[in-house]
Amino acid sequence: MAKKSSTQDDPSTLAFSAVEDALKDSIFGGPAEEPRASQPEPMISSPRPQGGGGVRNERGRVADKQAARQQVAEWAKSHGLPEPP
Repeated sequence: MAKKSSTQDDPSTLAFSAVEDALKDSIFGGPAEEPRASQPEPMISSPRPQGGGGVRNERGRVADKQAARQQVAEWAKSHGLPEPP
């Protein structure tokens, strides 16, 4: 007669039991999981600093406008158009 193994020590039985318990817990709302430590949300850095650099930002805008006007004037001149006001 074959030797009958103990079901409590059989690895396949233990694994099946663990899966069965986990499935029951997920379906029937068994024991609650341990609360996870909340991770702080990453800060989204803005490309421009907010506040404090008013004069510098204004100068940058003025320089950009002047460069754009210069490019438009050069483009108009190259196409035989009158210079914009």
